This record gives sequence, C-alpha cells and structure tokens, in this order.
Amino acid sequence: MRAKEYKMPWDKLKPIIDELDIAINNNNHEKLRNLLIKVVPDFKPQYQIEDLSYNHNNKNNITDNN
Repeated sequence: MRAKEYKMPWDKLKPIIDELDIAINNNNHEKLRNLLIKVVPDFKPQYQIEDLSYNHNNKNNITDNN
C-alpha cells in the first residue's frame, strides 16, 4: 500500500508560506491556526490555542476592550 499525499503546486504553496512567515513573525496564532486548517486537509485541532503568552495577551486585549 502507498500513502496518497496531496501535493500542492509551488505557485499556490509559495503565497501560503509567505502568509505563514508573516503570521509567525507577528505571533498571530489565530492566523497560523486558520492557515493550517485551510491548507492541511487532515489538520483538525482538538483544543483551543494553549500558548501561555498568547492566552495572557489575548485576555488583556479582551479586558482592555470592555
């Protein structure tokens, strides 16, 4: 048996890699997660984002906006 893997053409993959790079550099966890969900067919997150600094900053942003 052989695994059937999806292969994305470079012209479609390159812009996604660029978006991932920007999201990583901006610590944009939600964007990263959404891109992975969109691009990787079998990526199905089972939990919310569990990064301590992200959760701390996100909590502060919610508090500041209220």
